Amino acid sequence: MLYRSQFRASAAVARLGTLLLELLLFANISQSQAQDPAAPNDRGERGAQLTIQVLGRAGEPVVGKACLRGEDEKETCSPLDRLGTATFFNLGNTSYFVIVLKDQKQIWADQITISERSGVQSEIVRLPGDPTDASSTVSVRDLAVPERSRRLYEAGTKALHYGKYSQAQKSLQMALSICPNFPRARNALAVAYAKQHDPIGAIEQLEMAVSLDPRFGEAHFNYGSVLMNTGRYADAAAHFARAVDLDFSPDFVTDSLISSEIHANKPDAAVAALQTIHTKRLKHHASLHWQVAKFLDGLGRSQDAGAQYRQYTAEAQ
Repeated sequence: MLYRSQFRASAAVARLGTLLLELLLFANISQSQAQDPAAPNDRGERGAQLTIQVLGRAGEPVVGKACLRGEDEKETCSPLDRLGTATFFNLGNTSYFVIVLKDQKQIWADQITISERSGVQSEIVRLPGDPTDASSTVSVRDLAVPERSRRLYEAGTKALHYGKYSQAQKSLQMALSICPNFPRARNALAVAYAKQHDPIGAIEQLEMAVSLDPRFGEAHFNYGSVLMNTGRYADAAAHFARAVDLDFSPDFVTDSLISSEIHANKPDAAVAALQTIHTKRLKHHASLHWQVAKFLDGLGRSQDAGAQYRQYTAEAQ
């Protein structure tokens, strides 16, 4: 779903904060206006399809509209329905810029690349909340970080926060030259690489981050997001599941987990993931059941889909 998904820089830039690669995402689509769904045998000729769901801070659907701008600067907009979704068709295999508007004001924007010309992409846009509410968890390894390395890390996360990705990369690389076994700096450097469209560099840093600290939920989530953006959906699901096991912000990590299982074409895994979410009593959005129900319906599993539709109805009330 990204590159599409996006990384969010730490809210608490003056301390060890949370860095999230928010998969859910976004993008921009083509220069044509929203159209009726293409027939299955026409989709290969008409191009890709993108569905965007916009959720607020508490997971509620956002009322407004989504606009897509192509490389030729042409723009098309579509209102968000009661579930906060808008679907665009006939998209080319290129990058688009997506803008979310509410009350005629821009409240979110990012870029995404359509990777499959005749494919179907679904992205979840989670609008950022108040950054001062973000909590941070410091591992034992972080406590042993030298002061100079810590300050360079903080400078790097601050640069990330302001979109200065090259500057952030330099600060974080310097921090790691002093203290190589600094998981949060590895995670933050992965964010900088991903923002500069370097998934290979991001994956290398995230692999080291989770090796240094296997219980680093943020890094597992970011790892899953980068993998998902490169089409490795099954591998992404494994990292999202690990993040869920570690209780890392399950209110949106659960969205990513279900989406990755759907993209990996694993209906039973998606249903099992929902069962785990319920068993652990994790906070999640009713729309997850709706997404899985649509997925099952498309596979001809109407009975299983019916159970998910009923669960969605019960939770959405």
